Amino acid sequence: AGAAVERGSGQHFPQLAQKIPRLLQALAAEVVSEEPFQPVGEASFRQAAEIMARCRRVLCPVERFGPMNEKNRLLRRMAEEAGKLDVG
Repeated sequence: AGAAVERGSGQHFPQLAQKIPRLLQALAAEVVSEEPFQPVGEASFRQAAEIMARCRRVLCPVERFGPMNEKNRLLRRMAEEAGKLDVG
């Protein structure tokens, strides 16, 4: 099983925004989405953490996160601490 946490980018990159969910769904068994340009909410964070706990490996090539993605930074750190992080 896999999971992906994604943030929308439809306003500035409409073609990319249409492709991202399909790509993530092809790579992951479950996708946790959030509203574009909003911080990752607590419910989505908990859901992603629960899914991630069941994964053998977590792919996250991103190393720097802005303030709206603080929860994604925490998820990455959790994956690293669990020995699951793959930076691609």
